[in-house]
Amino acid sequence: MKAVLTPIDETTQLTVGKSYPVRCAKMKDGSLIPILGKKHADPELGVVGEHYHIDGRFFLPKSVTEKYQIDDEGRTNVILCADEVDIDWNCIVELVVKQKKCVRLTTGVNPPSREATSIWAHLKGLKYYKWYDKFLGKEVNENICPHLGTKMIEHDGVLVCPLHNLKACKKAKIIIK
Repeated sequence: MKAVLTPIDETTQLTVGKSYPVRCAKMKDGSLIPILGKKHADPELGVVGEHYHIDGRFFLPKSVTEKYQIDDEGRTNVILCADEVDIDWNCIVELVVKQKKCVRLTTGVNPPSREATSIWAHLKGLKYYKWYDKFLGKEVNENICPHLGTKMIEHDGVLVCPLHNLKACKKAKIIIK
């Protein structure tokens, strides 16, 4: 009888170099991309389709990190579409659990700079920071992000939501800039 793997979640304390059972999205090209968080939409950020975020803490081949634009800190702005009507290259075929090796403890989106100079980045940044700033000063209970209830990850003494990069003061437990 084959053993059933129980996937880790955001609350699991990871160790770099160790392998874990991870929820993965099987993509149309056969790639298995680690995901985290719940399926959700972000209409306030201009993303109305349901999607998952890539969990950049786990090893992926270079061809995959390049395709999904995952940087050295495991961050990317590429999302994986969960809508059945979507026929894009980044549309999920099915969800599976696979063993994946932890290669870093950071992941999440790469938010635009508040000081963006290009028009596109500036407009994108305006929408993101208008959304982000609504959370400033909001309380963080038990390290849970007030946006979607995702467990925040500690990085450099700050709590960071691995989905949308909301940051909280570890001591005061409130969202900060």
